[in-house]
Amino acid sequence: EETFAILMVNAWELLLKAKAVADSGENLGVIHAIGKDGKPKLTRSGNPLTHEVTFLAGKFFETGGGVTAGCCDNIAMLVEIRDNAIHFMNRDPRFTEKVRALGTASVLNFVKLAHDWFGVDWSIYQLPPMPISFKHGFEIISACPTSKAGDQMERFLDYLNSVERHHGGTADAGHFS
Repeated sequence: EETFAILMVNAWELLLKAKAVADSGENLGVIHAIGKDGKPKLTRSGNPLTHEVTFLAGKFFETGGGVTAGCCDNIAMLVEIRDNAIHFMNRDPRFTEKVRALGTASVLNFVKLAHDWFGVDWSIYQLPPMPISFKHGFEIISACPTSKAGDQMERFLDYLNSVERHHGGTADAGHFS
């Protein structure tokens, strides 16, 4: 689940950057983060720093570029999952359930926008909608006693649940598409 979130966020960032560059007539400057001095911010290697995925998604939402509010929230939640995966350990059966639900909606959103924006014909790849390696142990979560999750996981799950409540349901209800 953690690897999926890391790779899905990366895919989103590349898709959104490709769309921004295409819409600007191939001007790479549109994806560069600009500092207070009006010049592009630079990475440690001296390359231009680019806008992050949530910034780009927000811009496409604000301008009616095809990204919905639910899609923006889905991407933000995947970024949070990615960040937790990179900096912490996510060991809780509820985590698997959340990633599966958010991941399914994210893949559907991604496939639709890649098709709408660039005409990608996904049918030629015959890909399953989600990696087949995802386990479905979440069906028995309520039946199995589990140890109390740490404060970090509880805050993380509370955040994901609050975004779901904001949209009036759960990720499975389709509100993130």
